[in-house]
Amino acid sequence: MIASRYDWGQDPGASISGTGWATSINVLNRLPQYTTVASVGGTTTTLNLHLGAPQTIGLIHLQNLITDPGGTIEVVAGSYDSGLVSSWASDANGTYDRHEYKALGRPRFFVPPVPVVADSVQVTINDANGNVTQVGYLGACEIWQAPINMSYDWSITVIDLGDVQRTPFGSTFTVDRGKIRRFQFGVDFLLQPGIYGEGVTDQVFSTTLANALIAGQTFPLAACMFPDDTANLERTSVWGLSSNQQPFSNPFFATWNTSFQIDQRI
Repeated sequence: MIASRYDWGQDPGASISGTGWATSINVLNRLPQYTTVASVGGTTTTLNLHLGAPQTIGLIHLQNLITDPGGTIEVVAGSYDSGLVSSWASDANGTYDRHEYKALGRPRFFVPPVPVVADSVQVTINDANGNVTQVGYLGACEIWQAPINMSYDWSITVIDLGDVQRTPFGSTFTVDRGKIRRFQFGVDFLLQPGIYGEGVTDQVFSTTLANALIAGQTFPLAACMFPDDTANLERTSVWGLSSNQQPFSNPFFATWNTSFQIDQRI
């Protein structure tokens, strides 16, 4: 399991560019308006996220990527190059069902084999039909990896935000407000430094606790449960906001655990 420590796409020093793209919205303000941030028509389009300085990147993600199911995408950051892959998430059966992909938030996640250092991320999208391409959000994240993976009994909860009004002896009225996924998972056996000796790496104060302080409930997090399962990466990954006050407990001597609850952005 990996989770974002900081998303450089949200950094005040970041900027975005791309010929023909409607990118007048400042990158820092894209979060609440991510449904349509940049749009362009044409067969080949490029979007560049400039980070302002070299940063360590272990996860790149796009949200609400609206493009042709038959299109391709290539993501380049430093020494990492995804190569030409489907612009829609896909598995052994082909691209995801369009209804499922829409409900997932049309995400694309890219995980370099090892984190890379780069000062920009370039995304090239090819659409042979020349349709209008839209990108809701482009993020480049520094990551944290759980030292002993996440605990068993993690869960995905599908939450329907629609409004249902039932009238006795009458019709039922519904208002579609979309659906989100809630991910709940925990991480155990985080070692506190200095107690077990000089050779123990800090897994609490400079990592997980610092991450919780940075994100709180207002800064977005990206979490990939199984980053190597590329066929289901978009199904089992989420980009959202913490929806609980993240607890840290100390069940064993100098050993901590914590739990996450992240609600997908819509």
